[in-house]
Amino acid sequence: MKSQSKIAAVRTATTVRADIEALDEAARPRVAMLAELEGERPGLVEAGKVDAIVALDARISRARIEGEVDATRRGKLVAEHEALDAAERYASEQGVRRQAYKAAREAAEEAARLYREEYPRLARELAELLARTTEIGKQIEAANARRPDGAGLISMEFEPFRGRAEIRPKTRKIKRHVWVNKKTGEEALIRQDGEQYDRCVKEEEITSPGAMAIPHVPLRNLVSLPGLGFGDAPFWAPHGGFLAPPGSGVHGADFLSAHQYSAAPANPPLGGGAPRSMAHLGGRS
Repeated sequence: MKSQSKIAAVRTATTVRADIEALDEAARPRVAMLAELEGERPGLVEAGKVDAIVALDARISRARIEGEVDATRRGKLVAEHEALDAAERYASEQGVRRQAYKAAREAAEEAARLYREEYPRLARELAELLARTTEIGKQIEAANARRPDGAGLISMEFEPFRGRAEIRPKTRKIKRHVWVNKKTGEEALIRQDGEQYDRCVKEEEITSPGAMAIPHVPLRNLVSLPGLGFGDAPFWAPHGGFLAPPGSGVHGADFLSAHQYSAAPANPPLGGGAPRSMAHLGGRS
């Protein structure tokens, strides 16, 4: 029984709002009755019915007192509703924040795991891929340098071309209508009415700007896969070698030359990347 009474005693903003609405609903008949009683008083005064006036005033006074009591109670209910509503909003907001905070902590632990477990594995795979393509490039370059008679160059197009050919300026002709002043020879692009202007068609050349060629730089020269800790050997570090000459194009012989490499040796480091300490990635709470 005690637990039931405690549960029944719990009030929320919704239950208090219901009490306010019920109080307002109960007050409507009294307000209507008070208006009706006050409307009867002038007639009784005019008729001189003192006893009836006294009795009517007692009813009017009681109705007004009841209204005053209800107004006081309503004010308390409104204050209670505002306090409960603010508390419930605060509790709801805190619940949302706790959920977001918990999710962020779990995400941080997952990020630490990705760095601790997944990054080294994927970095080693990428480093092995880059090292293999580097060795293939050196193998093809050596074979091209000592190819047998009558054999053509082996294409290096396995390397994704990351350069851009020169964009040459383009010139085109356009026609436009002008109005020429017969006396002064001045031109106007806006329509001019009157006998002093002749409508003419002029042909002009417009040149669009070009752009310089961007040399090809192999991916192996740009990729950087550092180790996890300070001073750890990188899984892969950018390095020189096999850099196409600037200005190489992307068509025909230019495209082929853009995929050839220089004779500079390239021995990219294939570090294990094992960090000296990974305590900072332990996912501590």
